[in-house]
Amino acid sequence: MLRSSLVAGISGVLICAGSPTLAQAATASSDEGQARASDGSQLGDIVVTAQRRSRAETAQRVPIAITAVSGRQLEEMHALTLTDVGRVAPNVSLTPSGTFPGTANFLIRGIGVNTSDPSAEPAVGVFVDGMYYGVNLGVVTDTFDLESVEILRGPQGTLFGRNVTGGAVVIRSRRPSGEFGLQGKVSYGNFNQISGAASVEGPLIKDVLNAKVAIMSNSNNGLFANAANPGNRIGRHNDLIVRPIMEFKPSDRLTLTLIGEIGRMDDYGTPSINVFNNAGAPIPSGKFILSSDFDAHSQQRWKHVILEGAYEVPNGTIKATLTARKIRASFETDVDASSAQIFSFVAPTGLHQHQKSAEIIYNGKFGDYFELTAGGNYFQQMANYSEARSLNGGASRPVSDGILHQKTGGVFAQGDAHFGTVTITAGGRYTIDRKAVMTAALGGCSLDGTVCNYAFSNAHTWRDFTPKAGIRWQPTNALQFYFTYTKGFRGGGYGLRNSPGVLPGPYNPEKVDAYEVGAKSEWFDRRLRVNMALYRNTYDDLQRLVQDFNLVQRTLNAASARIQGAEIEIAAIPVRNLTLSGSVGYTDAKYLAFNNLDLTGDKVPDPLLAKRLLLSQAPKWNYNLTASYDVPIGDAGKLNFRGNYYHLGKRANDDLNKAILPSYGLLDASVSWSSADDRYKISVFGKNLANKLAYANGGTVSSTFESLPLLPPRRYGVEVSFKL
Repeated sequence: MLRSSLVAGISGVLICAGSPTLAQAATASSDEGQARASDGSQLGDIVVTAQRRSRAETAQRVPIAITAVSGRQLEEMHALTLTDVGRVAPNVSLTPSGTFPGTANFLIRGIGVNTSDPSAEPAVGVFVDGMYYGVNLGVVTDTFDLESVEILRGPQGTLFGRNVTGGAVVIRSRRPSGEFGLQGKVSYGNFNQISGAASVEGPLIKDVLNAKVAIMSNSNNGLFANAANPGNRIGRHNDLIVRPIMEFKPSDRLTLTLIGEIGRMDDYGTPSINVFNNAGAPIPSGKFILSSDFDAHSQQRWKHVILEGAYEVPNGTIKATLTARKIRASFETDVDASSAQIFSFVAPTGLHQHQKSAEIIYNGKFGDYFELTAGGNYFQQMANYSEARSLNGGASRPVSDGILHQKTGGVFAQGDAHFGTVTITAGGRYTIDRKAVMTAALGGCSLDGTVCNYAFSNAHTWRDFTPKAGIRWQPTNALQFYFTYTKGFRGGGYGLRNSPGVLPGPYNPEKVDAYEVGAKSEWFDRRLRVNMALYRNTYDDLQRLVQDFNLVQRTLNAASARIQGAEIEIAAIPVRNLTLSGSVGYTDAKYLAFNNLDLTGDKVPDPLLAKRLLLSQAPKWNYNLTASYDVPIGDAGKLNFRGNYYHLGKRANDDLNKAILPSYGLLDASVSWSSADDRYKISVFGKNLANKLAYANGGTVSSTFESLPLLPPRRYGVEVSFKL
């Protein structure tokens, strides 16, 4: 049974990027990520209405390392998924899993999850309209009709429903405006890429009940040729999302918002390339020519509902949120990525997951001296994951199954005390996390997965207190310095992907002590904005996926590590209508200790191994540069020329450094015409124009092959959009 005890309140909302804030914010004027005033001569304010605050703030006054992108910026970037959004933030990688399409393998400041096992707690939490995603499937979806996407770098948890040790991605859907409106877009590109989206909104009862519905469809005929089967291209997909929203205001004090979503993703093959093959199958010679011995098909179907209520009380606001989500997914993946029938996942029953959550928060402001945010939340989920592995052309096809039940509760508080130009923040969260599991290892189920021998059954409860403290000094309106200390943890658990004779857990929570110092500033009459952050994170009981060359894997507390680095984000308007922006991230990551673990979980410290190994997917350098120039053409509207270059340095692909992935750079560009009233727009766009081969996050699987997932090749197209 879950119990909680309230703790003192903790640090305020923060930012280090000339972009919006923590905790579900609403944005204001923005252009190229750093906001430009309407006359194109100054950087404008990005105003945020933090869900967990009782007042709005400009982003420059909120002290945290965060990059946020408004809905308008998403349109200008021609961002289809969160992968595109991640390329504008330093030390961030929001790439999909190399095993199952649409599955998040998100990393921030060198910390993430490099597995598609749904039982793994995300190190980078994804929160959509106040709802936490309990599994990382169904996350890499379309960005249409969003109000903002915010990427918070560093451990979170005090004000969120879940603690995460890498960071958080906070997504907010666009709410009804209260006026009739119709907007949409359609685009066509190479690979027969067809995307269409539309939303319609209006008042059902003026000033009382507003409604909106958005629909999105996206498909192509395959981004990669298949040398083993030329008739079936790899990477084909067909997606559909419908999102209705209703907002009810029965009084000036009470607002109720109901948000629903129904979605489906159909994908045909995971784009992976075999870079090492010791099994006799030929490796295709073409850069973007892949090879798969069968036409894989993966499906995801989900639906969710979110009810949010906000009631104004003296000195503050009480907000309550109820959420429910259900997802079903089936998978077929050619893991060896070759024409040989070596190893594939065939999981027709796949994943069945459903979750519920409830949260209540009080936001209060007491004069000009003190602000308080306090509340509690509850989360529960059930995940049933079944997997069949087809080995050696189907000669062996063991089937596994696992059932996970999780209940998590927490209470939290955060207070800000203002002393002139200095603000002191303190607080924390107390969390109780309980998980119970039943597993049938590979071979423990019948071939159709209907009958299983659940040989392992166990349950465990973890409790943790995560404090946070900070101080902010704002000597002028244009200059701010801040320092924060945060203690975070990622929940312990059990693996649902298991081999015979290997215990699936429990493994313990991953813990981190995080220190950050930052500065935010504006110069030259708001024509230059510079935000910087330095951080140092020390991890204990780091959760790592341990895997041998017999395809046996298990998550264990394998290491301790120190990750430190620096980030800088700059925006400037050197001349009217020209906005230049960019960021640089540097990461210095090393193991303090690495246990040379066998699959029994026994810890054997190996200092030489710790000194030699690189943390997986933690490049030293990454940067992006963006230029946007508006050319007014009188009553005919304006032209916009935009270009972006993103660079990611070389990094280890897996925990034991069996592969070092090369660096890559991606160049995107677009030319757009907008009407004078900004209602119509036509764009020509291109992505990865240099057609660079870029590897996403993956993992070494076997001594006989190594397959690595790929990001898309060169794409280009035309988009027409309207807002009425």
